[in-house]
Amino acid sequence: MIVQRQFHATLLVLAAVVLGLPTPHFAVEASIDVEDANVDLSQDQIDIFIEEATSYLVRVCHTKEQDPDHEGKFTYIAYLDEELPLDFTDEEVAEEDLDQTYNLLRHSGTIYSLCLSYKRTADPKVLKAIERSMEFVQDRALGPVPVASHDDDERYEYDVGEKPSYLPDLLAVWETKRVVPNLSNPPKAELGGAGLTLLAMVNLEQILPGTFELTDLRKLANFIQFMQKADGSFYSQYLPFDGGKDNHNPSLFYPGEACLALLYLVSIETDEHYKAQWIQTATRALLYLERYRRDMEINEIEPDHWALIATSKLLPLLNPEGSDYGLIYRHGVRVAARMVLGISKETLLEDDGCQTCTTGDGNTCATAARLEGLIAALTFIDEDELIIPETDRRGREVNVYDRVLFFVRLGVQFLVESQEHDTSNNMQGGVPAKTEEDPNEVRIDYVQHSMSAIIMYEMTVISESESS
Repeated sequence: MIVQRQFHATLLVLAAVVLGLPTPHFAVEASIDVEDANVDLSQDQIDIFIEEATSYLVRVCHTKEQDPDHEGKFTYIAYLDEELPLDFTDEEVAEEDLDQTYNLLRHSGTIYSLCLSYKRTADPKVLKAIERSMEFVQDRALGPVPVASHDDDERYEYDVGEKPSYLPDLLAVWETKRVVPNLSNPPKAELGGAGLTLLAMVNLEQILPGTFELTDLRKLANFIQFMQKADGSFYSQYLPFDGGKDNHNPSLFYPGEACLALLYLVSIETDEHYKAQWIQTATRALLYLERYRRDMEINEIEPDHWALIATSKLLPLLNPEGSDYGLIYRHGVRVAARMVLGISKETLLEDDGCQTCTTGDGNTCATAARLEGLIAALTFIDEDELIIPETDRRGREVNVYDRVLFFVRLGVQFLVESQEHDTSNNMQGGVPAKTEEDPNEVRIDYVQHSMSAIIMYEMTVISESESS
């Protein structure tokens, strides 16, 4: 639900002056008429979308009968114009499935999305899919962290739990051949894997208290802290036989994913010392992102939706009169503004909300991910927050809140209209990429991000409309 904002314009101006930042603008503008969008979804549309997307993800979560060797794995990629494979006891079908790449982060992200769906309906079939997909991670990927070395003899042979010398009180999520049989790279533990797996585990713990030992959840959180640098940024991966902490191939989204997981952990943490620790780690990370992006033009800022979701969780835990609050709030406003200031309202309407405005190609997954961030931003952006786009030579101010709401309303309509309803190939509920390269491709993250966005829309925009 959209709550009353605690932040005041005077605090933002004061923070900008003290830090020598550009002062935000608070003049009156002719606000965007968000009602022009005229695309509010009905509850029936929302229910159908979530139910069918959930059903698809449950169907592609392998049961023991379907796949005795890989129970809990998801069918990573399927196609609208091909029959959805369901029998992995067939050797040819199993080989095709194993030949696909597999992404553990998207596996854990899908569990998180299924947890959001289960919290709406308490459907036992959904819970069973959550449990078996979580067991897949626990059995094949979750393990202790070896002391770093440069051991060429072991670098391709390590499996979870096999090395005798470990760093204490740490757990990580490992990409090994037990998860990806055709893996050609040395084992690694990514920051994002720890973040999304911890996020999924905490959500399952909220559903079924006692599923996990709190000490194990803390060990995953400890790994996130272990990967944080002194300036608040993070190493992106840990390579046990290539020297340990490593920052090659950094991901834009890992810091936000890690912060969000820690802030979810706060909700079930029983020890005040640990609560403060998780909040401090998330705060330091978001303050780093604020410093990193402080002097960027808005159109240079990355569309970091995970940071926006984490910001929506962190701000209520901070002192609204403190400087950390002001800086993190301002960063969130600028990230959200970057997502919605690159296109005119008229163009967005002409494109039927397909969100080429936010992704450049109409891609459903990228659109859905950004919508998750924008919907989260609606919970903390002041309704009178104004900003001048650098591209506007006439200095016209834009109401950020109204603009975000306008984008959200059109974007969710685009997602709903993108969902497959044809039952001929058992692909109903899937959300295709809708890219020129392969418009029929359905990957699990296309579905889970779209479903998460629609659930968030229901919880914020629709709930607010009904309560007002």
